[in-house]
Amino acid sequence: MNLTTATLFLALTLAVISPSTTSAYTGSGGDRFYATGLIDFDSTLEGNTDIIGAHLHTGSSTTNGPVNVIFCGSAPLPDVLTIDGPCEVREYSPAVGEGRYIKRWEAHPSYDLRTEVFTNGANNATSVPGATTLADGAPTTFDSFLEELVACTVDECNVYFNIHTNYSFNLNAGAYGLARAQLSPVTCDEKDLQPGYDMGTAKCFSAIATSNNTNMVAGIPNQLAPNAGYTFAGYAGYTIGDLLVVYQGGDGTVDDSGGLNLNSTEPKAEQDKFSSSASLSLLLSLIIATITMSTVEIYF
Repeated sequence: MNLTTATLFLALTLAVISPSTTSAYTGSGGDRFYATGLIDFDSTLEGNTDIIGAHLHTGSSTTNGPVNVIFCGSAPLPDVLTIDGPCEVREYSPAVGEGRYIKRWEAHPSYDLRTEVFTNGANNATSVPGATTLADGAPTTFDSFLEELVACTVDECNVYFNIHTNYSFNLNAGAYGLARAQLSPVTCDEKDLQPGYDMGTAKCFSAIATSNNTNMVAGIPNQLAPNAGYTFAGYAGYTIGDLLVVYQGGDGTVDDSGGLNLNSTEPKAEQDKFSSSASLSLLLSLIIATITMSTVEIYF
């Protein structure tokens, strides 16, 4: 195919692309999260290799707070905490010391968080009875949870990650979990973002979730075994200890500082039009540059 034909082919392809499909993220599908990392658990503890749940909570990791995001869950957790199905664990084969269990864990909540977690009773059921403040474990709404999440800094964050196993469930009557940690905002790396997540509006967080953190929870009935478990993102390219949590707002826009603006008053159609126009202009520029740059023949 010669250059003129190749350019025409590209132009015709561009002509049938709708504006919505050229936008990097249109907000369809609502607010979304995913989390990924490696798990390293003590496999000598009965039931500790069975991951039964993973959540985001509001409050401090050294207290109990209500569940706001359910990544995954299965029995023996109560039904309100299993709406997104069992936790997905994939094979992973690094050098492992005797008695340790290392697998890759990944979770993508598929339910509408605004309705499921806060109307099925999960948030209220996991809050602290009688609590009236976030620090004490009071129930939240999706909006109040998001306010805390986007306000997180490297020094302070009122959202924590918690992962549960059968071992931790049986040891402390279902509560507390195995490994927990406060979230800490980090710069998103485009290569780590999954389809549907955009560098301009996604927010990324890391967490060094360990069973040692869980043992510091006030009033925990039974201490977990030393180094019973922790999560991390990998050996190469990551800081050991980091679990990656990503949030993409369903109607988020980019503010002047490049962060997520949940309170934008700009109509969504205008946001999409801007994104689409920018994409079309970029592709058109590439076509023109191709025409003027060379006259050699191109083959597909």
